[in-house]
Amino acid sequence: MLSPENQDSDITINNEFPKPVCGDENITDTYYKVVVTDEDSLERVKNNFCRDAVVNDGNIQVATFRDLNRAQELQRQLIKYFNQVKITQGVIDTSPDPEPVYSPVPQRTVNSISRSEAVDLIERWLKAKRDIYGPSYQTYLGEELLTGKAYNDKIKRSDGQESSSEWLANNGAYYIYGVQRIDSVNNFTSSGDQATVDVVVTEERTLYNSQGKIDQKNSAFSTSLVRYNLENDEGKWKIANSRTVKNLVRR
Repeated sequence: MLSPENQDSDITINNEFPKPVCGDENITDTYYKVVVTDEDSLERVKNNFCRDAVVNDGNIQVATFRDLNRAQELQRQLIKYFNQVKITQGVIDTSPDPEPVYSPVPQRTVNSISRSEAVDLIERWLKAKRDIYGPSYQTYLGEELLTGKAYNDKIKRSDGQESSSEWLANNGAYYIYGVQRIDSVNNFTSSGDQATVDVVVTEERTLYNSQGKIDQKNSAFSTSLVRYNLENDEGKWKIANSRTVKNLVRR
């Protein structure tokens, strides 16, 4: 099954788009830039959203705004049809250029993640699942928490197959969650931009089909030992992969 990103004819945009110019002009201080990280999609972005979109450093610069809320609104529209849509913040520097100073290039350093920070990241992911896999399908939340295989499997696949959230949305199904908690942390290791944490997670989830009926086979109250692989993605720690090591309780 082809996802919307693979067929231009599947893109259904409201009457607001396409626009000749999407962003703000004459920005003099803080700005928020909306970027699609696939330069091959330039024509689709221009034809369906913003005709002034351009490629810059391998990414498509779609629009630049003074207001974060407007940038997030455009991001929500774009992320339905394109793999990754990011918002980057910057500040226009109007100060005079300083005299050049030549110094050695510093080595790139990566801030390690602590045990408590790793657990907090997993707790935020568990909470976000309520909205990502729920009836509102707020998949854009996954971009802040997932990267690599986890993002590919759960939010947006790049091989034309359906991710978990895409399958739910395409079939009109959704999860409702009850209890969600981390019972214990059994292991934690961190080295450079990689970390691994094993946690015991208790979760109650109920799957509803498109008729609003409960799918008993795919609903459960379970306690499992889950291994999360974490990765520093451009300065931000995210979940790169997860797998169930052992099912402890399931009913």
